[in-house]
Formats: sequence, C-alpha cells, structure tokens
Amino acid sequence: MLTSLPAEKNAASIPTKYRLRSLIENCGFRELKQAAYLKHLPRRRGENAENAAYIHIMLCVFAHTLFYSFLGWRKKQAPKQSDGDCIRIWRREQSIKEGDKIFIVAKEKYYAIFEITELLDILGVKQKHRIRMNC
Repeated sequence: MLTSLPAEKNAASIPTKYRLRSLIENCGFRELKQAAYLKHLPRRRGENAENAAYIHIMLCVFAHTLFYSFLGWRKKQAPKQSDGDCIRIWRREQSIKEGDKIFIVAKEKYYAIFEITELLDILGVKQKHRIRMNC
C-alpha cells in the first residue's frame, strides 16, 4: 500500500484510516453527487450564477447533514423501527408506504410525482376499475 501517512508509529492503523477515508468518499460525497443531483449543476451564466451554484451546494450539504443527524437520532430512539441507512433507501421506503403515488426521474435532472391513476390516464391505459382512497 502506497501512503503518505507515517508508518513508523503504528503501521496497522493505516488500513483503518484508509477505510474511514473510503467510507467518507463513497458514502458522503457519492450520496451528495447522486441523490442530491449535484453531479450536474445549473449551466446558467451571469454575475449571480456562481453564487447560486454555491448556495445550492451549501443547502444540499446542510440538508444531507440534517437528514443523517435525524436518522442517527431516530436509530437511538427506536433502533428496530428505523428503516434505511441512506437517503435513497429512505425515499424508496416512503414511496412504498405512500402506495398511490409514483416518483419518476428522467435523465437524472427532471422529476415528477404522479398518482398512479393519473399516470395511466396520461399514457392512455384503459382502467377497468378505479380505486380512490379518500382520506
């Protein structure tokens, strides 16, 4: 293993530190790029475009940190009931609980939330029975 860490003190700690660094890169940064859609920033031009991109990134980092703080708190409160270890799993679980809505992402930058019957109407699918949930 090639490293810039000092190996004289404790060589066994180097792989541990590398695993922690890898965890930060793979979980934290990857989650922000993919789940928060930071992979493609807006391509606007002008004097405020850089500030808008910076504010967008900072809000995503803040929301990411707040979500994981809440997730950690919830796991301490009810460890058996906490579902999902990341934003994507949590979103998937929430969409399954909702049941009557569907979340569609196109080209990783456009999204829409439809009721299933509404989407079937848009696609021209004839429905034999319409199920409505009145709350």
